[in-house]
Amino acid sequence: ENGFIMRKKESERYQLGYRIWELSNQVDTLYHPALLFLPEMQRLRDQLDETISLYIRDGFERLRIQSVESQQAIRRVAPVGVRLSLAVGASSKILLAYETPEVQQELITYLNREVQIHPDILRAQIVQVQLEGYAKSFEEREIGAAAISLPVLTQSGRLIAALSVSGPANRLTSERMDQFLPSISAAAKRMSQQFHPASLQ
Repeated sequence: ENGFIMRKKESERYQLGYRIWELSNQVDTLYHPALLFLPEMQRLRDQLDETISLYIRDGFERLRIQSVESQQAIRRVAPVGVRLSLAVGASSKILLAYETPEVQQELITYLNREVQIHPDILRAQIVQVQLEGYAKSFEEREIGAAAISLPVLTQSGRLIAALSVSGPANRLTSERMDQFLPSISAAAKRMSQQFHPASLQ
């Protein structure tokens, strides 16, 4: 009735309705991180040739709002729109580390209840991310996958999103991540400079 889904002709199956496209046209490309940061993500992908993703926290989950996949034959596939747990992964640690202590405690309590994490270990990881400014993960969510993630911050230090580089663990080693770190950090800083704070209000 609201036009968000529609039945396919001569079929019992459904597809997205025209109302979705109408809403998508209202997205402000000047302010939306998924669109604003896409050129910088493509540039970083071309530099590193690994998959680049952008995550935000949505409630008790992380949401991939943009990705640019590696052009290598064996690569990390990262569909946009996927929701993942905040319990594991480099980007999850970034999203947790840059929240207020009150929000962190709420999220940790929820995760402990739902997926039975080790709160003390997660808190220690958060402190490490706060000190180092980045997070690494190795096969935490998927066997054979690794990632490094950095925060994209406003000029005032408020978190916009987590910028992540992911790939096969046998190629994206810890040493390789360390080599990538200056390029990822530079990209995150350029994104920060491009961002208009009005979009977070």
